[in-house]
Amino acid sequence: TPVYDDIQPLRPIVSALGPRSMPAAGSTFLRPKIANHSSVAAQANELANAATADFDLSNVTVTKKTFAGSLLLSEQVIDWSTPSMLDAAVNDLAIKYALATEDYVVDQLAAGITNSQEVVITDITDPEEVVQDLFTAAAAIAATGNYFPNIMVVSPAKWAALGGLVDSSKRPVFPTINPQNAGGTMPAGVTGPSGNPLGLNLIVSNQVGSQAVGNKTATEYLWLMNSRAIECYESYKGFIRQEEAQNLSVRVTVRGYFAAEIIDVNMIRILGPDATF
Repeated sequence: TPVYDDIQPLRPIVSALGPRSMPAAGSTFLRPKIANHSSVAAQANELANAATADFDLSNVTVTKKTFAGSLLLSEQVIDWSTPSMLDAAVNDLAIKYALATEDYVVDQLAAGITNSQEVVITDITDPEEVVQDLFTAAAAIAATGNYFPNIMVVSPAKWAALGGLVDSSKRPVFPTINPQNAGGTMPAGVTGPSGNPLGLNLIVSNQVGSQAVGNKTATEYLWLMNSRAIECYESYKGFIRQEEAQNLSVRVTVRGYFAAEIIDVNMIRILGPDATF
């Protein structure tokens, strides 16, 4: 029978952001952004000078990272295995590449957060507080540039906490079905963790893990953001197979270039217990 695999090669955050093509040259590249906006105002009177302000651009330096993994297999284990050990090994390397790049995006998010991005939720089990704080965080994001949040990234544990919220009548706040008076849906089961609480695209990633966020970990937070906040770039180079005649072995390697960079930290808010940054 086929080899049983206990891990899915999912990277929901990367998929939600949409990896972009990476410039080929250089170990870094520049991503331009507006640093200072121009100005428009009502003219004071006829022939009065128009409003003026400097319009400036700055550059975000995006650094490429090489992600790679390698395995050495004997020619015998490849020839004698059924199903193929080589196929299983190549598939496993592809899975680990996907998880490593997803994990790196979370690392970048955790490293870029400051006190100004935090909205404290003292009780994640209180649906009234959770909903109020989500709207508070959404308003804070919108106040910086008229962009509202469109995704919320959570760990499986926080997905379960949101799905377990009930009102005073013990009805789910975010039910599996979609009654007209619900604040969104959060299906569970074979379709996998998903949902649209308060109209947000819910992204549940196992790679939201032990990354340090102040004196807490990434798993303790709800990550509310507009998808413009962080960009990822990728040049996937695939597999190399090298045969060694001297010891009758085959080495397989997966590799790719990947980059993730916060472009606008003001479009990110984290909701959870108070942390010291």
